[in-house]
Amino acid sequence: MMQRHYLIGYLVRSAIGFFNSSHAVIQSGLENNPNRDPFKVTIAGQGFYIVTNPDHVIEVYKNKTTLSFDVFVEDLMLSCGASRETVAKMAMSPPPYVSDTKASSLNPHGKSLVGLAVDFHHTQLLPGPNSQVAPLTSAFLGHITEFLAWKNIRDDAKIKGPRTPTSIERTSLLRFCGRVLIEAGTRTYWGERLWQLAPNMLETFYDLDHTVWKLLFRFPPMFSKDANLARDTIIDILGKYYKLPLHQREDAAWWTKAMEAESRAIGLTEQEMAATILIIYFVVNGNTYKMCFWVLCHILSNPTLHTAIKAELSASNPTAEPSMQHLTTHCPLLDSTLSEVLRLYTSSASMRYIDADTPIGGKLLRKGNRIMLPYRSMHENPDVFGHDAATFDAARFVKAPALRRNASYHPFGGGATLCAGRFLARQEVLRFIGTALYLYDIELVEKVGGGKQKFPRVDGFKPTFGMMATLEGDDFEVSITARGS
Repeated sequence: MMQRHYLIGYLVRSAIGFFNSSHAVIQSGLENNPNRDPFKVTIAGQGFYIVTNPDHVIEVYKNKTTLSFDVFVEDLMLSCGASRETVAKMAMSPPPYVSDTKASSLNPHGKSLVGLAVDFHHTQLLPGPNSQVAPLTSAFLGHITEFLAWKNIRDDAKIKGPRTPTSIERTSLLRFCGRVLIEAGTRTYWGERLWQLAPNMLETFYDLDHTVWKLLFRFPPMFSKDANLARDTIIDILGKYYKLPLHQREDAAWWTKAMEAESRAIGLTEQEMAATILIIYFVVNGNTYKMCFWVLCHILSNPTLHTAIKAELSASNPTAEPSMQHLTTHCPLLDSTLSEVLRLYTSSASMRYIDADTPIGGKLLRKGNRIMLPYRSMHENPDVFGHDAATFDAARFVKAPALRRNASYHPFGGGATLCAGRFLARQEVLRFIGTALYLYDIELVEKVGGGKQKFPRVDGFKPTFGMMATLEGDDFEVSITARGS
């Protein structure tokens, strides 16, 4: 038993040691590697090839024969509480439909539910035949606008801070963004009832958001009690949701209904469905509020940028909320600011499993190891983004629009793992920023006791699914005043 505890401790320390300094480790591997050739690191006995050269990254994206991703999806479901039996059912092709189930019209080609979930995301989030993107987009943007209305903000107990009839005098910027966007995402995908089932859903989500990295890397239960508690609480809430009669959940998104139908058809229980869906619940809600936070941090702390972006927002009609068409086509500096936030605050990585020896970048990568594509290292490549690659420049993508198409710029992943929600996510952020800055004068306040607040520090240590969070305790406090009051 003592040997086992020493082994667990060693593995945990090895994983923590790498991920607490992963960016530094990767950067050190590139220091004397001018061509950015693949190199290997070993983490707790598992080999990872680090690939950052843009041409080599494209090779990885194009390889669909000897490199695979499904194993990581299955690992994620296991990490998020699904049983091995459930994951095995989800991975079977054709699916193990129960005997009295009719042939599925949603799955004419007999794909596994893991593969089918990807197809359903494409139908839900991308234009094309039978696309369901329009109603989802309309619902999501509508919820953001609704939740940002002063009558809702003013009376919302979850937005803390002293109030006057027309303002909130001091509140957390991070929590303000989260309050609007997390509920908007939940209601868009699961409808009204899920949020109503759990008055503390927002706080439980924050608990999961702060600790989910422990689940990703399978920390032993003794080291991840907080993460497991948050995970199990949300799974229980989702399980109760799926037990409700369908007529009470008619306002759920098409994807949610389609996945439920297929999951029931292979005999999954409500609790099993909840465990397989948890990772989707997290991804829907875990990134855009942080992105809005970092965008506003840079806007509010830079008066010149703040003035220029407000001028863009009001250029077509100073007395009307900017339309989505205006936001997407007539706000180049705001769009560039979003692109720069995505560049510097995205710290996810794409992974591939090597099923057979595979040549990448002139090197033979051996079967059984894994490939990591660390986007943060690509986004800070000075050969692409210049000598100031590590510095925030809101106008970078105005000055060099072609950078968005550069093979080193992958804020939403690429290849088989290119995020289907990338267009919707950008619209969410534009709608939130555009509406918030139109409706309110949002200003940084002085620290309690006086003095200027320090810019929040980014937590670059914990692995993420996308946007990096702040270091614990870091935030901006702001005042929010209804305009025209």
